[in-house]
Amino acid sequence: MAINSMIEDLKNTGLNIKEFRPHFLDSRDEPWVSSILEEYRRFEGKPLRDWYLRLREPLPFYCPYAKLKYFVKALDEVSKSSDRLPKKKLQELRRLLFHQSESFVYPSSVGRIAEDINFRQEQMFGTLATHTLLGPLKENESIESILFADLPSEKLVGRLRDDISIHDLILSANTYLLKGIIQRSERVDIFICGKVRPIVRQALLRGLVCVVKPLHGDSGYDIKISLSGPLALFRHARLYGRLLVEVLPFLPNCDRFHLNAIISDGEKQNSWIIKSGDPIKPAENTAYDSQIERRFARDFMKMTNDYDLIREPQAIIAGESLIFPDFAIRHRTDTGKSWLLEIVGYWTDNYLKKKIENLRLANIQHLIICVSKRLGSADKWPDHAQVIVFDRWIDPIVVLKAVAAGYSQNSKDAPSTDLM
Repeated sequence: MAINSMIEDLKNTGLNIKEFRPHFLDSRDEPWVSSILEEYRRFEGKPLRDWYLRLREPLPFYCPYAKLKYFVKALDEVSKSSDRLPKKKLQELRRLLFHQSESFVYPSSVGRIAEDINFRQEQMFGTLATHTLLGPLKENESIESILFADLPSEKLVGRLRDDISIHDLILSANTYLLKGIIQRSERVDIFICGKVRPIVRQALLRGLVCVVKPLHGDSGYDIKISLSGPLALFRHARLYGRLLVEVLPFLPNCDRFHLNAIISDGEKQNSWIIKSGDPIKPAENTAYDSQIERRFARDFMKMTNDYDLIREPQAIIAGESLIFPDFAIRHRTDTGKSWLLEIVGYWTDNYLKKKIENLRLANIQHLIICVSKRLGSADKWPDHAQVIVFDRWIDPIVVLKAVAAGYSQNSKDAPSTDLM
């Protein structure tokens, strides 16, 4: 397997490499998670400092503190702490306080300064307590705490929804756990099988330093993505780490994946392994990249019963690059033959030139290219491709005719096309 050979190559370099697996939160943690939620609800509407202080105290139930810190981060994310007062009102209260302090006259006797200051402070706070900007004070709430209510620790604990999902909170906590691993990595290797395109697209969209390598069929995976970790960079490592973490939610949507993050610990190197089946919160599964793709898929499936439309088929090698076709059209009774369909809509000139060059290098025999009318003539596309120019939407009848025409050029016995 490609993964085993990679690990053996790392060990053969003479480096002391140890393999680790993250201690994810899972269904076995639900009892103490439920207890934490009950404890949290006791502090709703109170300052965050009181809640965080409670977490540092001994809890009356079993709670693994190594996992608790990640769960608290997930809890803070969904609860959304609130301000005691709007920022403008706080600024106005402080302005009033400073305005009153300007009229303060120090007594002539030095011995009475401290006594007089305390008296004046109580007098000014008493005036603010009755101000309309402030409103009624809560129990055990002081003016001093309100004047600093915009500090992070003075924000109020948010209110949880009654229907909050413990399972979703656990998955979010695992995301924070993985962030701590990925953001300390020097290199990340991801082996992926199936639904590769969203991950590669996300890596390129975020400007990550990555190398995509196709793998042979006996490896069990389609491609290998090698990403430079944040600690391999000299600048903007924290920002890069956040961008790298954004790739993780797309992994659970793959058919199979294996992630290997290399982290240096002095003279040692540790290999953290994340793989299929791990409890990771998946990204929202957007089936199509555009309305054009969505409408074409809907209309095509209604138009015929003889062909299957496969979304994001296996990547195609084009020189040193990979092509990710939008669809594969496969006849149900003649599965050995299929057509790849690529939709080229609104792209930059550089992207379009690279797309045409890659399609020529790939030399795909059964290829249909649907080109937006705004991109001009079809003369520049590969000669062996069936080119369909569309305006606002792609007509599935025209696509099926292109498939039938392509079959007739290569075989006298083309499969029939039964239009509904």
